[in-house]
Amino acid sequence: MNAHPDSGHSHADGDPVERLVRLAGPQAPIPPERLARLKDAARVAWRAQADARRRRTRIVWVASAFGTAALAVLFILLPSAEPQGPTPTPLVEVATVQHVRGAVARGSTRDTGEDRVLRSGDRLYPGDSVTTSNDGLLAVRLATGVAVRLDRGTRLHVVSTTALTLDAGAIYVISDAMSAEGRSTRDMRGTAAVEIHTALGVVRDVGTRFEIRVDQGALRVRVRDGMVSVNGAPPVSAGMQMTLARDGRSERERVNTYGPDWAWTVALASPFTLEGRSLREFLDWVSAETGLEIRFARASDQQKTSTLMLHGSIEGLSPEQALDAVLPASGVDHAVAGGVLTIRGIAEAVGR
Repeated sequence: MNAHPDSGHSHADGDPVERLVRLAGPQAPIPPERLARLKDAARVAWRAQADARRRRTRIVWVASAFGTAALAVLFILLPSAEPQGPTPTPLVEVATVQHVRGAVARGSTRDTGEDRVLRSGDRLYPGDSVTTSNDGLLAVRLATGVAVRLDRGTRLHVVSTTALTLDAGAIYVISDAMSAEGRSTRDMRGTAAVEIHTALGVVRDVGTRFEIRVDQGALRVRVRDGMVSVNGAPPVSAGMQMTLARDGRSERERVNTYGPDWAWTVALASPFTLEGRSLREFLDWVSAETGLEIRFARASDQQKTSTLMLHGSIEGLSPEQALDAVLPASGVDHAVAGGVLTIRGIAEAVGR
C-alpha cells in the first residue's frame, strides 16, 4: 500500500545518503568568499588532471609512432625472406665452332632474334640455330667431344650436348673425332653419344662416323664406320645406307665409305700436327678423314709405321694432299685404288 504524501514519508526514505542529510539538520550557508575559493581549487585540480591525461596520451602516441618507425627500419634492414625472383640459369656451353667456310649464320633466342655470322672460336648454347648458306660449311665440336660437320644449305637447332635437331640439309657426326694432336676424343673423354632428331625420326649414335641428310621429304643415313640406330630399327652398319620416306617405307643399300659423296666432309677435316708424330698416327688420321682402308704389302712395314717419326707441317693441306706430300718425302711407296691405301714398301734406311 502506497504512503500518502502528507504522512512525511516518501520513496527517498530508502536512500541512506538522504537520511543522513536529514538527520544532520539544516546547515548554515557557505560564505561567498569561501565558495569562490572552493570553486577555484576545484578548477585548478580539474585542469591538472586534464593536463596529466593529455601528457599520458601524447607519450603513448609518440611511443606508438616510434615503435612503428623502428619496425619499418628493421624490416628494411633485415634481408627479405621472400625470393627476389627466379635465379638466372647459367648458360651451358653446348659446342665450339672449329672451322667455318663461306657464310654461316647463327640465330639465338637470347638476343634480338636476328641472325649473326659465325666465326671460328664462337660458342653455341641451347636454343641456338645454325644455318649454312649455299657456299657455307661448318665444323663444331660438342662439349662431349663429338664432332659435327654441316654441309651447304643445312639448318640445325642446338638442343643440348647430347641432342640436335636437323631441319634440312646434311650433317656428318664423328663420335671418336681426332683432336688437333691426333688423339681420339673417345679415348680422352670416354664414350660419347648424340641423338639427331628429324621430322621423320631419331638417329642415335652407337659409336661411329655417319652422315644424316634430310632432303625432299626423306631421311637418309649413311654409315662410314660403326653403327647407328634409326627409330629403334635394326642398326645400320658400316658401308650401308638407309633411306626413310614420309610414308614409313625404308630401303637399305650398300654404299662406298670413300669418294666424292664424302668430299664435303673432308673439306672440314680436323687439323693434324705432323711434327714429332709417327707414320702410324698420320695414316690413321688420313683413313679416318677419307674413309680409305689401310693395307700393307709386307707385315714388316706395318711394324715400322709406329717407329718412323715425321717432321714438318701440313697446315693448309687436305688429307689427300698431305698423303701425296708426306709419304714420298718419308721414303714410303704407296698406291690408292678402290678405296684402299696400300703401303707397298718403306725404305730400309728410313724404317730403321
